[in-house]
Amino acid sequence: MASRYGNEAYSALWQTVINHVIADLKSGSIWHETRDQQVAESWIGKFPSSDFREVCINAGLDPDAAHCRLRQLIARDRKYRAAKREELKDTKQYTHWLYRQKQESKNR
Repeated sequence: MASRYGNEAYSALWQTVINHVIADLKSGSIWHETRDQQVAESWIGKFPSSDFREVCINAGLDPDAAHCRLRQLIARDRKYRAAKREELKDTKQYTHWLYRQKQESKNR
């Protein structure tokens, strides 16, 4: 479906959706994930959903290739965060993070 503004504007709109998903994936810190990040990862999923495929097609992207790249981004980001936490393991930041994790688990 094309908009009255043409295919380029329509594709640009859906490309913006994909860009927001990527921004949400990068929204966490090395210490915690954000809710937006969790939602983005869930939407991407282990396998591309029909919604994911539709957004990619509307954005002019190959859904399988986009899904593969986004899954790689998620894996690389998780690996980076784990490595940074390990690097900072004996610092005050890490101790504070561990304390907050324990407090949050008590409150659940």
